[in-house]
Amino acid sequence: MSKIDDGGPAFPGTEDISVVNGVSVLSPFPGMSLRDWFAGQVIIGIYAATTHAAHADDAREAYMQADAMIAARKEASA
Repeated sequence: MSKIDDGGPAFPGTEDISVVNGVSVLSPFPGMSLRDWFAGQVIIGIYAATTHAAHADDAREAYMQADAMIAARKEASA
């Protein structure tokens, strides 16, 4: 099975993990994936436009749309 392209981190940053001899040691903190961010935005749109209860099909649709957005993003930057 091939790895799903998650688009990389959506909100990367640094996290203060410790202080060594009075100096903060920072490490990378990737945050959520761009795929998860896109899917969350799609879910917001689905529920804003409808009144039905949540279904697993909505989550699958959201991730399919997120995958399409990541693919389009790659094409646009090529």
